[in-house]
Amino acid sequence: MTLDELKKIIAQIKKYKLESRIKDINEWFASLNKTQVNNFISLDIKLSKFLQKNRQLLVNLNFLSSKYYLEDLKMINDSNISSKKANILYGVATNPFSFGSEYHREDMKRLYSQKSETKMSKMAALAENRYSIGSDYHEFSMKLIESVKDDEIVNLLVALASNKTFLCCADYTDAISLVACAKNYYYAHNLFVVADSAKDDMTYLYQDMEKIAKAKNEEISDCLLDVAKDKTSLGSEHHLSDMETIFNAKNEKVATCLAKVACSGSSLRSLHHAPDMQCIADIENIDILGIIGALAVNYISLQSVYHALHMKLVSNAKTERRANSLYSVAVDSDSIGDQQHERNLKLISTADSDEKAELLSEVAASFCFIKRSLYPDTEMSLIYDAKTIAKASHLASIATNDTSLRTSYHYKDMQLIYAAKDEEVEQMLFNEARSVNSLSDAKHEFVMLGIANSGVKKPINMALNMAESYCEGDESKEIDPRVFSIGSKYKKNN
Repeated sequence: MTLDELKKIIAQIKKYKLESRIKDINEWFASLNKTQVNNFISLDIKLSKFLQKNRQLLVNLNFLSSKYYLEDLKMINDSNISSKKANILYGVATNPFSFGSEYHREDMKRLYSQKSETKMSKMAALAENRYSIGSDYHEFSMKLIESVKDDEIVNLLVALASNKTFLCCADYTDAISLVACAKNYYYAHNLFVVADSAKDDMTYLYQDMEKIAKAKNEEISDCLLDVAKDKTSLGSEHHLSDMETIFNAKNEKVATCLAKVACSGSSLRSLHHAPDMQCIADIENIDILGIIGALAVNYISLQSVYHALHMKLVSNAKTERRANSLYSVAVDSDSIGDQQHERNLKLISTADSDEKAELLSEVAASFCFIKRSLYPDTEMSLIYDAKTIAKASHLASIATNDTSLRTSYHYKDMQLIYAAKDEEVEQMLFNEARSVNSLSDAKHEFVMLGIANSGVKKPINMALNMAESYCEGDESKEIDPRVFSIGSKYKKNN
């Protein structure tokens, strides 16, 4: 600093009454470099009310370091702008990242001409952001934000334009433009979330954002967002096709189900993923979506040779109850290991009522039935063919009764219950067939036959007494059990 320069600096301090605005005059003088000296000496303005109150701004060392000091001061000193706008301009003018960039002059002009203080404040934040300034997209971002009227969307744009990772996106300009041109804030926010959460691998980012932006409704946009953020989906070969399937979903309920499957590692790792997604997309009965979706991600079913059949039968179910019945068998590991599994599923699928289908599914998934029944196919057929739900219920109860299954009477008892034509006789047979005491009695078979042939009005003990009378005498004698049935045409001496 020359003596002449020192004199001029002192004169400026006095001219603008800055003596009390410099905290440590010695330190301030010692810090001045050539640019700062030239800027301060060249100062020649009539201070606006804002600068009169904030004279210290004139001697701010950061500000004096800027090559734009004088032209920035001219804008800040404009008496036609509010104090808030002047403060915003000053903030950018003194920011080293800003005045050190190639964009500073244009940024200041944009801010100066901006009518909305809210938008001006947001744009100023971007003008000071080192990541935006250091990118190739800063000017594009500022122009885009300047053109958007919705202040909430402006907030999203500023955040994205300041995002270091997102700025590396190869499709940055197209991607951020989708946010700016979104149908409404809801769509814009979904687009922001997926873009803001993007990691180093942005292979599918723009394609995903396009789908989210063009979704037919907000709910489907949400579903697409969930899949677009999901790491498991992004790492799979199915990601783009899944996004397309969800995008084309007939409604939001279907889209929600598809999104769940699209994010399932179990499904994505299986050979069934693509056909399962299509199966869900084509579903007719919306009420079973939750069930078909659960089946599509169930590891037990996916690992079985029956999975495609499971999906087909459940997707064709006309009611939610029927679908649930099929599902309970389709995901049961014991049932899947049963040789009758496929046949049982088809019986459940074609049963004449949902109540009967539920009974069949309970039997088909019963561990004791699978392990101990000697005639599983026939027993299931008896339940399937039962004329009433009461009879089917009785048969199902005996079919899964562990005590009954351990006896030699089990199958015969079921046949007798199935053949009973009278409800009271059927009930009596059922009670006897599940009675632990009766099942442990050697006369159980005789009693059951007696009840079956007795008629409703004949008490059970009469059949029992008659059976007992034949147990006396020669124990090796062969007899026909029908002879002791009440009402039988046979006689003792036969």
